[in-house]
Amino acid sequence: MKYNFKIMSALAVLMALIMIIPAVSVSADPVYNGITIDGDFSDWDAVVKYDAECPNEWHKNCLSQAAMMFDGDYAYIYIKDGDGPDWEGAFGAGLYSNARYSIVTDLGYELVFQLTRDGKVNGVDGIECVHADRQWEISVPKSVIPEYNKTISFGLYEMEPFVKDVANLKDDGSDDNVIYDIKYDGLYGDWDKYPHVRLGYTTAGTHHNMTDGYGAIYSDGNIVLGHVFTELPAHLNEKGGELTSAVSFKLNDSRYFYARMVTVDENGNINWDPRTNGLDNGTYEFYIFAGDEGHDITNISQLNDYIRCYGKMTITVGDNRDECEYYIDLNELAKKYGWESSDFKQIEAQFGRIGQQWIGTAGASSGAWLGLFICICAVCGVVVYRNRKGNKQVKN
Repeated sequence: MKYNFKIMSALAVLMALIMIIPAVSVSADPVYNGITIDGDFSDWDAVVKYDAECPNEWHKNCLSQAAMMFDGDYAYIYIKDGDGPDWEGAFGAGLYSNARYSIVTDLGYELVFQLTRDGKVNGVDGIECVHADRQWEISVPKSVIPEYNKTISFGLYEMEPFVKDVANLKDDGSDDNVIYDIKYDGLYGDWDKYPHVRLGYTTAGTHHNMTDGYGAIYSDGNIVLGHVFTELPAHLNEKGGELTSAVSFKLNDSRYFYARMVTVDENGNINWDPRTNGLDNGTYEFYIFAGDEGHDITNISQLNDYIRCYGKMTITVGDNRDECEYYIDLNELAKKYGWESSDFKQIEAQFGRIGQQWIGTAGASSGAWLGLFICICAVCGVVVYRNRKGNKQVKN
């Protein structure tokens, strides 16, 4: 009997150990297996979440967490409402309580959209969204995300992103060594992968799901090339005027060059006062002269030391987008001020009808690569500044 009792006791201990082992294994870290927009938020357990705080002091706790995964053909976004009352949540977040969010690419472009109280998304076609248990999960098709090189970030529009620098889990061919072949030819595709600066007068309180516009500037040492476009209806109503008026350049942070757009016909005859706004859809080319120089010549062949042509601008006017590219000859610009072309250390452009921001690059002596570096800094400057406080990771 004693022998049987010992055997039974040993079996009991063994059975207890068997029961404990599965319980221990349950505590293993969750594994990411993709996201499905179905209101079951357990597939987010394996995704890192970050603190999300609303900047509006009246409902600062309407947000609590945010996350994002970029997985193949979709970017997936997670938002958790805060601990406030039911009438507060991500659908009313933001400085202006308008729930406008954006995906920002590493090239400076933004996709802006709005969350609504009934759990939907306004502003972008193809987005799926579910809002349940004070949580949101959203899928954004990669096809509607603006141009990017490596990463995207997510947050409230014009605020510090909650989630930063997320790369696609699927290799999508982004390049660590982008070679830019930018030239003035009236074809804008060579600017697609070049970093741009957001331009605009509108704030986070905008009624539009888009920015005012974007601009970029590039120097190869002898000329400065630039690119600007807008899709905002208020600017499109000018039909070209927003790209041809109030165009200025700041040189070495000390001199200002005010551009004057003129046209030249096939015989070289100059029209000093051409129509620059209210244009029909199409492509137009203007010659860039100085606003503070005379205009008493009638033909481009009569240029002299007092009246110079400094470059050209091509603009395209359309129903949904107005766009331009231009170039400025640094040698001609240097002659105007009695400088050498190598004296240009910094060149900035401003398109005052679209925004007051200055678009900057390095000058001739630094070459194109430093120009690229400074342009990237200009694009990322707001993000870098906003990131100084850092993100606090939320542990599940």
